[in-house]
Amino acid sequence: MLSPTKQVLNSIGNNELTSSTTKADRMYYTRKNRVNRLPLFANSNSADIKENFSLHEGKLDLNEYLINDPNKTFLIRVTGSSMVKAGINTGDILVVDNSVQAVNGNIVVAAINDELLVKRIKFNDDGSKELISENDTFPPIFVSSDDKFNIWGVVSNVIKSM
Repeated sequence: MLSPTKQVLNSIGNNELTSSTTKADRMYYTRKNRVNRLPLFANSNSADIKENFSLHEGKLDLNEYLINDPNKTFLIRVTGSSMVKAGINTGDILVVDNSVQAVNGNIVVAAINDELLVKRIKFNDDGSKELISENDTFPPIFVSSDDKFNIWGVVSNVIKSM
């Protein structure tokens, strides 16, 4: 069975995956020739904009920065407006880690009765759960014992287009 990360990469095409080991000995799978280390610049307090961005600090690998466990991480594109107050909008890409245990207040990707949702999780003292939107027009969803419910993972990062 493929890891969620490999499944996502396979689903977006170019199935030629390459692996690389980072300094932390974590294995990352990327599409060949598509993900590279990007230049990282320091931000100084200089008034000169040109000088402000001339302090090169090295290169940043977004895999290392965004992904803790590549075998337990997947990406999902958002549709809908239920999480706008949390800064999550239609078109955003969520980095979701399913190795992290969800705790009160986490934003999670969850399936309830075969519907996939992005919501804030609330664990009540009586053992019940609620899925809370970050938009006042959406009421909370109370998870009952009759519901087919599964937390797919905790949202660790949001990738936005400007």
